[in-house]
Amino acid sequence: MNDFEQKSYILRRTYAAIILLLAVAVVLMCGCDRFPANGGNGAAGDSGSRESAEDTGDGGSAGDRESSESKGSGVKILLDEVPEWSGKPYVVINGNVPGFSKSEIKKARTRAVRKGRRYESFTELDRLGRCGRAAAVVSRSTMPDGERGSIGMIQPSGWQLDKYDFIDNGGYLYNRCHLIGWQLTGQNDEERNLITGTRYLNVEGMLPFENMVADHVRGSGDDQSLPEGSKTSPAHVLYRVTPVFRGKELVARGVQIEAYSLEDDGEGLKFNVYCYNVQPGVTINYKNGLNELDPETLPDSAASETAPLDVPDGVTYILNNNTMRFHRTDCKGARTIREHNREWFYGTREEAVEAGYIPCGMCEP
Repeated sequence: MNDFEQKSYILRRTYAAIILLLAVAVVLMCGCDRFPANGGNGAAGDSGSRESAEDTGDGGSAGDRESSESKGSGVKILLDEVPEWSGKPYVVINGNVPGFSKSEIKKARTRAVRKGRRYESFTELDRLGRCGRAAAVVSRSTMPDGERGSIGMIQPSGWQLDKYDFIDNGGYLYNRCHLIGWQLTGQNDEERNLITGTRYLNVEGMLPFENMVADHVRGSGDDQSLPEGSKTSPAHVLYRVTPVFRGKELVARGVQIEAYSLEDDGEGLKFNVYCYNVQPGVTINYKNGLNELDPETLPDSAASETAPLDVPDGVTYILNNNTMRFHRTDCKGARTIREHNREWFYGTREEAVEAGYIPCGMCEP
């Protein structure tokens, strides 16, 4: 190869490399057409969200996960702007107007309504294992037909297994709360969609709003749940739920729920509410989920259960043979143990542990 041919060869290779680099740059600048989990208010968690594998074809890049973790899983609604819980499960925020941006609404209409594609998004868990925003377009086609499966194998951040006799459904304080309700999209054991939430949050706070969306989509809403003149069919609702954490706490203080009916510019259904992750009668340590009885907020029906126990002489600990926990004799939590589950223990702490009991997280015996 003479000098001219060699220089031509080098020049062609250089041009090819430049063209390749330009092509890669264009692809990176364009990005992929994703549905952001955050709203138009600039909340954290934007690049950390991803659509379902059905839409994107992948599981999200490591870069996406790192971005979500570095920004945290919190939300741009300030807890200082939300009033303290005063006995009601939720409060209306932002005049009940959801914070979806115009581009989010347009994209949802284009893909979910016009193209009929499934449209949902879950933010990656952050370094503390906490969920971020979850969003979906709900329609009749997304609603499940079968029975819901088990989710007992999933333990969301801050999960604790504690029971109180005055709480319904078996007495369990915490539920595995779906951000996007199972009845709306059929998502069940998706860990990015499950938080540690009280029974009160799950049933009194979130469920009524999930039912409103379901009723609107099915066309079975009444005047109490939907505005007069609502369009009922076809119906697609852009729906988003955001858990709100404070600092590095593992249990969310509450959730923001937003909904917007797409066919009629929100005329049929729209709301923006904050639901409190509290439980009347219980004080929660949001750092780790530990909890204790709170007589000040105890429901009237359970007030009688706060009376001190008549503990026999010589008893060292009180056992709960249902939860397999042992308590100090003056523990307020021991007062809520049903009589048939309560046992007097006369041995040492070591003997209680050897018998298979674990210490109460409130009184720390």
